[in-house]
Amino acid sequence: MKTAPLLLLATLVAALPLGASAQVLFENDLSSGAGWSLVHEDDPSDNFATFGFDYSTFGIPEAPNTKPGDGATSGLQMIVNRDLERINSVAAFPTGMSFSGKYTYQFDLWMNCIGPFPLGGSGSTEMGGGAVGFDNTSTTPLSGASLLVTGEGGDSADWRLYAHDEAQAFSTHIDPETEVNDLYAPELPHANANANDYLGPIFPGKTAPAAQTDPNPPVPTNGLDQSGTLADGTIGFRWVTFKYTVDTDAGTAFVQATDAETDVTADIGTFTLDNTYVDRETIDTKLITTLEGNISLVYRDRFRSTLDYDFGAGIDLTPYSFGLFDNVIVEEFEIPDVLVGDYNGNNVVDAADFTVWRDTRGDSVVAGTGADGNNNGVIDDGDYDKWVENFGMSITPPSVAVPEPATLLLALAAGGCLACGRRRA
Repeated sequence: MKTAPLLLLATLVAALPLGASAQVLFENDLSSGAGWSLVHEDDPSDNFATFGFDYSTFGIPEAPNTKPGDGATSGLQMIVNRDLERINSVAAFPTGMSFSGKYTYQFDLWMNCIGPFPLGGSGSTEMGGGAVGFDNTSTTPLSGASLLVTGEGGDSADWRLYAHDEAQAFSTHIDPETEVNDLYAPELPHANANANDYLGPIFPGKTAPAAQTDPNPPVPTNGLDQSGTLADGTIGFRWVTFKYTVDTDAGTAFVQATDAETDVTADIGTFTLDNTYVDRETIDTKLITTLEGNISLVYRDRFRSTLDYDFGAGIDLTPYSFGLFDNVIVEEFEIPDVLVGDYNGNNVVDAADFTVWRDTRGDSVVAGTGADGNNNGVIDDGDYDKWVENFGMSITPPSVAVPEPATLLLALAAGGCLACGRRRA
């Protein structure tokens, strides 16, 4: 898997030391609704969740993480707010499940939109995604820590991280003094798909599958125009794998999205249990208090944008506007004991590790990866202290790991200057 240009830490799997092990805790290809429950935001008669939906009829290719023996081109189709003009959403979750400790949760998502593009037709803006820390007793689909994304980029913020049913806005997580964002990835300039110089190259605009623009499509369009190309930074008409790397003990959930065609990953943000930079005047206190719980798949329309089911003449646009989910996997992972301070993974704590710490200082990462020696999910001065404590230590023969005294003194001096500068700032 290639990484996005400005972030070397792409996935936890790539960052784990050799010898890390994983155990599948839950896996489902969504070919059947057995063992799944649904919760609706509003009138359930206006929402539809079809397990085992054959998406090949819409010209949609096989989902990227389908395995031999899974149902071919079969997944969960979700449709919301068909004709009642209400804000509505639906969530599917495995009945009675709960996860804690260190685990990853991933699924494949395809957002199908109604045209013409790039703007999309009337009622085209809907959102798909999923959550961790979902409460099995929740009466609303938006429970836990979730990432929801529009298909065609028609929202003012197309990539939204939610704490339960409250969007954790990009602008409200900026510390006014340091201008550090404590939630979203440092590379993201904003949460809007349009003109986003980080997301645009990773998710270049797509066109609808040929089967949806064919003059005689397999599924009648009733005059719907699916022509044009979506804007860069949008996820419509492509398979995207959403991944959540969770450590409930550390209180972190690292969220990523990978384009199935290019295998390039976008790092979206890291949920923590203490979002200290939140602007209390513009956001309430619905912050994440635990990441333990279930997982969920979510589809939402937050605009009351009915798809004009009657359309004056019985024309139904709904079949072409939906979210499609496939291949849910939850895996437990273990990080074996490593040499704290060995930030470049060469089995010795030396001056090269100081360089890694210096170059990534201030970044948010999966707890315990990169130069995060104190396992708090942020590269900070505490990680420098860990490096100092273990400088010269090695898990290889000592002859390979003897540092020059002058090297340590120079690095200590440089680190001290950086730390002092940060405190003054």
